[in-house]
Amino acid sequence: MPFQSEIPPSKNNPSKSRRHKGLGSGSIQWKTITLHGKDYPQAWYHYEFWKDGDRLVKKCKYIPKGLLGRIEKLEADKAPVRDILSVLRVKLESDFFRGR
Repeated sequence: MPFQSEIPPSKNNPSKSRRHKGLGSGSIQWKTITLHGKDYPQAWYHYEFWKDGDRLVKKCKYIPKGLLGRIEKLEADKAPVRDILSVLRVKLESDFFRGR
């Protein structure tokens, strides 16, 4: 008798490898800065919003050390980009973002 997996099919249990369409795209990227001859890693959040095939916003925001764990958790959970940006205190001013 073949082994029956306890994991339901992906159609019923979708993977969290992507955000829902329309919630923006974003990622944490690390950059190294040199200050007084010493290298320091810095985390930055790169994000984009698209509508009807046109990119509306493409920016990045520095992630302070105190917020890094929280941002990493939100990113791992594939939270909407606007939720992550609100933690970083980024205000989105376009009418497109207000309606969401």
